[in-house]
Amino acid sequence: MQPTADRRPPTADTGRNGGPVIEVRDLVVQRGDRRILDGVSFTVQRGETTVILGGSGCGKSTLLRHMVGLDRPLAGRVLLWGQDITELPEAEVNGLRRKMGILFQSGALFNSMTVGENVAVPLREHTELPDSTIEIMVRMKLGLVGLSGFEDYMPAALSGGMKKRAGLARAMAMDPEILFFDEPSAGLDPITAAGLDELILRLRQTFQMTIVVVTHELPSLFLIAEKVVMLDKGKVVLAGTLGELRASADPRVQQFLERRPAPEMEDEDEMLRILTR
Repeated sequence: MQPTADRRPPTADTGRNGGPVIEVRDLVVQRGDRRILDGVSFTVQRGETTVILGGSGCGKSTLLRHMVGLDRPLAGRVLLWGQDITELPEAEVNGLRRKMGILFQSGALFNSMTVGENVAVPLREHTELPDSTIEIMVRMKLGLVGLSGFEDYMPAALSGGMKKRAGLARAMAMDPEILFFDEPSAGLDPITAAGLDELILRLRQTFQMTIVVVTHELPSLFLIAEKVVMLDKGKVVLAGTLGELRASADPRVQQFLERRPAPEMEDEDEMLRILTR
């Protein structure tokens, strides 16, 4: 007889004494007839920088939304600090989110607020700190991301890279244990993107944060990643170190690393047909 799966509730200190701080187990996400994620499983250790890699449409951002509890899966489990957020009430998931910071692709700043007011939002919503303390913390967070003196600027006055940094300052406002980045280099020129990658490295080294980055940018991958989870068509192709990624003989991994087009795109007539249909 086959042994049954261990369904004992995980201990509350998972991720604090050497275990994983994030566990994704057999995650399945479906949209209509399309299966976006199909049995995705991996772990993230405390203090580790994990890059979720893959081409457009492979399910990276969908996976991130489920890891922070914004969506519920069709099947599978997502454990943060040992707690299964797919089964927790929304109020308890919100409590866990206070220990996370999330930088979305656009920075997601409130255009009607100054940069300083944007960074202060989590502090005003989740703490009872006096205004004077919040102002000090806002200046500190903006200083960490290289935006000292920009407290009174409106988001419209910032460049794309500065908006990302301001969004990162807000994500760090509550001193999170985990930082999530969704395509941090999207829309940035190579020099600005490299500066953001260096900032992620400094944050990891200075604060020993657990960092999860969704990207398809190879330069970012090789600079910041300690562990890689590569997706293809909703499945995990590889979960391992950069060395294991480079050494993989999987043709899907090699195609991605070598930036080779998909077979159907190699035929010019087929490419034109796809682009014009």
